[in-house]
Amino acid sequence: MSRHVVITGASTGIGRAAAEELLQRGYHVYGSVRKQADADRLQAALGPNFMPLLFDVTDAAAVRAEAARLTDHLAGAGLAGLVNNAGVAISGPLQHVPLDEFRWQLEVNVTGALAVTQAFLPLLGAGFPQAHPPGRGKAPRPSGHPGARPPSYPSISASTRPSRTASTKASWSCSFWTA
Repeated sequence: MSRHVVITGASTGIGRAAAEELLQRGYHVYGSVRKQADADRLQAALGPNFMPLLFDVTDAAAVRAEAARLTDHLAGAGLAGLVNNAGVAISGPLQHVPLDEFRWQLEVNVTGALAVTQAFLPLLGAGFPQAHPPGRGKAPRPSGHPGARPPSYPSISASTRPSRTASTKASWSCSFWTA
């Protein structure tokens, strides 16, 4: 079985901790960071079984380029997993959150995760040509929402519904009345 895993958002927090844990378990970890300084710092701190991938999840071209570079590096080995950890959290009542900040959060947390998943799926055994037999890799997305697994074809609509439900519920909790 492949012992290679990609983790997005590996520079700090959960991503960094996941990288350290998987390295201790003998995996080769490929962690995404947005800045060269973070790549250099992590490479020095985490050692030879860690390789930084330099991209922002909102830059689909950079994501695809790093996926291609990793494909060449692995030379057919494939991935055991992809951890879509990168994300941002903008908090506050929805009535006060600027739409551009709301859109940016969706771009990072939803669209960015999709771009990464699409780029790395061939290394997980999906698509043609297949890097290794399908079904061997996993692509979890750390999330506070358990959600049901949506069917494949209406997945675009299904992926937006939990967000819509959550924002509707958040709006209900806002007080629009003033004394």
